[in-house]
This record gives sequence, C-alpha cells and structure tokens, in this order.
Amino acid sequence: MAGEDEATDLRGFMPSKDTYTSLKADVDLGLALQELIDNSIDAWERRSGGSVPMSVEIETNSSVRGPDLVIRDDAGGVPQEQAPILFALGRNAQTAGAGSIGTYGLGAKKALVNLGVPCTVASWDEDEEVGWEYTITREWLDDDATWKVPVTESEELEPGVTELRIETLSYDWSDERSETVRARLED
Repeated sequence: MAGEDEATDLRGFMPSKDTYTSLKADVDLGLALQELIDNSIDAWERRSGGSVPMSVEIETNSSVRGPDLVIRDDAGGVPQEQAPILFALGRNAQTAGAGSIGTYGLGAKKALVNLGVPCTVASWDEDEEVGWEYTITREWLDDDATWKVPVTESEELEPGVTELRIETLSYDWSDERSETVRARLED
C-alpha cells in the first residue's frame, strides 16, 4: 500500500461537497430512516446470514439545540478499516451479496445529511479490541479542500453495535408528518 507521500492527489477530480447536500433533495424523513434501517439489515445479513437475532433502536432526545436522533443496531459492528464506507460517496460494503437491499453507496449519505448535521458515525466490530467514531460537521461539508475525517477510538458502545447520532435533527419530530413516521416505526 502506497504511503501518503506517494499518493496521487485526486481532490481536483472529486465532486464538491455540495454533492452531499444536493443528494438530500429526494429524501424525506421516512425514506431516510428506512434507508438507515435497510443498511443495518444488509450488515446483519452479510455478517450472520440472518441466523442470529438483531435489533434496531431509534430514539430521540431533546437538547438545547433541538431534537437529537439516535439509530443503533446490534448487527455485529463495522471494522474500523471500513469506516469510510459509511460516509464516502459511491462506496458500499464490498461484500454486499445477492439480495442486499442497498447497492449504490449513496442512500446512507443522503439520509444522514438530510436528517441533520452534525452527525456522528460510531461502531465497535465484535471481532476488534476497541470501537471507533467520527463526526461530520457543517464546517467539514463547507470545506471542499478537506476530505479527511478524524476517526478516533471509542469505547462508548458495546462490541457488535453501530450507532448514528444526528445532533441537530432537521425535522420537527413532533409535527404531523413525523407522527406518521413514528407510528410506522412502532409497528
């Protein structure tokens, strides 16, 4: 693997980060949540073939900034070397097999940016010693020159868990449209 000094700089050939915000145009609250749940199901299928139980939890919390949203699954976690897949445009799990729900590597990115920024992606692969996390901020999205996101070690989660935290939800979780989504999620 080439070191960073030997790497070719492709930033001039990368899309602008405006691509992230333009992706959200066709995603509403229900579709965004559905996409993230579908990703959890795909990860569970890849890891266990659906042979072990898995759960997805969605919770909101009130904060000074407004409502926060947390989506957490126990599908086995994501190895740290795959951390960029969860937010890099056009990237998805290389091991996605037949029957996988998501294939284009855009859905989760669209969903996360649509739900709100900043958002934190965190996971602890059940086969690793420690978990990891990174946060996508508005400042990061506005800076086309910076494509690196600091990934830090984290022991905040249990092994096997992945969590997406949207710290400033773009939706009013108490309005009528959100009420319909909440009712569907509770079924």
